[in-house]
Amino acid sequence: MSIVTLVPRSLQSPEGAAYKPLPHQCPAMYLAIAYIDYMTVRTAIPLLVLAIALAGCDIFETRDAEPPTVRGSSFVPPTTPSLALQNLQNAIAEKNLNDYLRCLVDTLSSDRHFEFIPTAGAAARYGSTFTDWNLRSEQTYFAAIVANTEDGDPSSLQLTGGFDITSSDSAIYNATYTLIFRHGVAGTPEEVTGTMLLTLATDRSNFWSIVRWTDLPDGTEPAWSDLKGRFAN
Repeated sequence: MSIVTLVPRSLQSPEGAAYKPLPHQCPAMYLAIAYIDYMTVRTAIPLLVLAIALAGCDIFETRDAEPPTVRGSSFVPPTTPSLALQNLQNAIAEKNLNDYLRCLVDTLSSDRHFEFIPTAGAAARYGSTFTDWNLRSEQTYFAAIVANTEDGDPSSLQLTGGFDITSSDSAIYNATYTLIFRHGVAGTPEEVTGTMLLTLATDRSNFWSIVRWTDLPDGTEPAWSDLKGRFAN
């Protein structure tokens, strides 16, 4: 039975030829020397890393994260029905999803539930989309339409109308509207018109929000409901 002996680097000749041990030398000695070589390399690696760090090398540095896109916000506490409508217009102009949703009643702060009634034409075109329409549907639609716009693309909501009924905790608003959203999606209108009939009410904090939203068409022109149905899918 022959014993194969590994020759450590420290016992090799300068030219790289292995040193031939004398017959009386014990293989255990070579194992001990090999272990010493291994420990030397293992100790040297941390020292090398430390030297690179002290030298100011930036190979391990990470790039700074890109700052997130920050939308403008002109939202004001809606202490009157008019301020609630102003917040709605500003949220659209600024493409601010959070502010848009704050214009709609939230069950966390009110016993009321948001309700949207689309035009008959949109309800027929988009089938079950409007069957269970709720705040999540509004969030999906608005986020999708904003995602298809660039920061410089214009968006606006023009309202012409007034309040039919106003009490201490509820109001009815009736107005024609023109909504512009330059989203660039082929086959989908970027400007829609119609009539909105809104019911607004106060919540537990006495802030006003939209509780019921009825969309009525303006002749045969696409209405707001068409944009909601298109981008909610």
